[in-house]
Amino acid sequence: MAVCRETYDKIRDYQSRGGPREVELIVRAGGVDSLNMRLDRDVDVLITSPPYLQAQEYIRSFKLELAWLGYGDRLTELARREIPYNNPPSVKVNSEAYARVREEVRRLDHERLLEIYDAYFRSLVHFLDNNHGRVGRVIAIFVGPTKIRNIRVPIDEVLREHLESLGWRHEVTLVDRIVSRRLFKVDKNPATGLKDERTPTEHLLIMSKN
Repeated sequence: MAVCRETYDKIRDYQSRGGPREVELIVRAGGVDSLNMRLDRDVDVLITSPPYLQAQEYIRSFKLELAWLGYGDRLTELARREIPYNNPPSVKVNSEAYARVREEVRRLDHERLLEIYDAYFRSLVHFLDNNHGRVGRVIAIFVGPTKIRNIRVPIDEVLREHLESLGWRHEVTLVDRIVSRRLFKVDKNPATGLKDERTPTEHLLIMSKN
């Protein structure tokens, strides 16, 4: 009965908002060139989902398919251009959370991991710096709090603080607990030998223009 009531209330709420509205939708598939992507027009809403740090490595995931398509000799070059393995400009990340977690990563005494951490956030900040001025109302970002070794990285918190420094206001962060979409489970991550802990949640960060 409770589920029926909730469904009924949601339908009534939807109907009270005037029903479907005609909108113009632009879809851009980001790739290795997404670092320098710029909006070529003003928009009301920007919705994006960057890689979850090292948890989503698209080139590695599709190596076989890319080889079949004839890109086998370019895989290394493409992987080096992918976030977080590229060489972004030295932009400033305006976030206390970024600085705090960066110090934890630095203490791991693993130079490559620190490079990946810095390149990842500088890439995302570079994109936001280039495009936020063309967004009129809302920026919505899907991310997940992945780990570097044993350090949980609050990606949405870092992006929230940086956008706030650009004059945006935090509306809400919606959290969805991941309970499926796992093909298998292992006790240890084979790459690090540490206890395997997949990303437990996905977050939708919603920022609005002041």
